[in-house]
Amino acid sequence: MKKLLLLLLCVPLIGLGKSECSNHENTIFSDSVNQKIDQMPLLGDCEDEICTQLLIMKHILENIKYPDAALANFIEGRVIVEFIVEKDGEVGRIKLLKGLNLGLFLNLSKKEKREFRKRVNLKKDEVQIYIDNLNNGINNEAIRVVRSLPKFIPGKNFGEAVPVKYAVPIRFSLPFHIYK
Repeated sequence: MKKLLLLLLCVPLIGLGKSECSNHENTIFSDSVNQKIDQMPLLGDCEDEICTQLLIMKHILENIKYPDAALANFIEGRVIVEFIVEKDGEVGRIKLLKGLNLGLFLNLSKKEKREFRKRVNLKKDEVQIYIDNLNNGINNEAIRVVRSLPKFIPGKNFGEAVPVKYAVPIRFSLPFHIYK
């Protein structure tokens, strides 16, 4: 299946509230304490942060699967997944910072709601379950692909391995030919 995903160019956003990859501070995660670190985690044969960011993007692009229900319903959106590269280099403490939330049904007129239910062949009380499943499909896929990242060389501070927080924005975007 063709890859139907675009990643935002800034894969890891170190520290929450950062909106750019350049000139960010290296931080460690120790419960609620952020401190500067000497060396960011590295992936594969990488020797620097940029290479690691590119490998993270490559891994996501090669392993993501656009959920069938989202594809069939032309659902697009951006999710942000946070994870920690632990002291042992494993990816852990994964959570969804911003998930897809399709409140679109609430904004429809009564006529549009009837047409939507008819198009997807649902009863009135089944619509919210259907929308929740669309949301969860994309959100769960983003978490799954981040969880599947290979082991990192851990980040270091004063020569000791430390946990490091990453936030990965992932954009699910349909290719142009789907709209034709």
